[in-house]
Amino acid sequence: MLILYRGLLLVSGGRSHCLTPRLGAMGGGKILAVSYERALLRTRKLLLCSEGYEVSTADSFAAAENACSNTAFNLVIIGHSIPRSDQKQLTALVRHICRDTPLLLILRSELEECPADVDYTVNAQDGPGVLVRVVNSILRASPAPVKKRA
Repeated sequence: MLILYRGLLLVSGGRSHCLTPRLGAMGGGKILAVSYERALLRTRKLLLCSEGYEVSTADSFAAAENACSNTAFNLVIIGHSIPRSDQKQLTALVRHICRDTPLLLILRSELEECPADVDYTVNAQDGPGVLVRVVNSILRASPAPVKKRA
């Protein structure tokens, strides 16, 4: 069952599965989503799979390290549930293992400071639709501009 909670689409019970991708959305690329909250990982995976992306998830630093070491990703998303100290370590890990992979950080709020080594940011408060648009902009060079950090 799908549930809308605080502006996020969640999966209630059982395993999450990708929704049927929209027409023309296939072949979007490989994404690694990292979050310490499994419900948020399932939500992001469902949303991004429905856009035609292949999404792997990691719910720990070790899982993220393993995924980065074994798979080439087109984008890594670090969720807002991860503490700032772990975000810094994950960012360093991604930069070390996947040097050219863009890194998107989901911020808790607009007031949160963004680390200099993150390529893109999106605010969690803006909702899942904005996340999808930003990811599409990064990976598909869609018309909606997304500024890359200098």
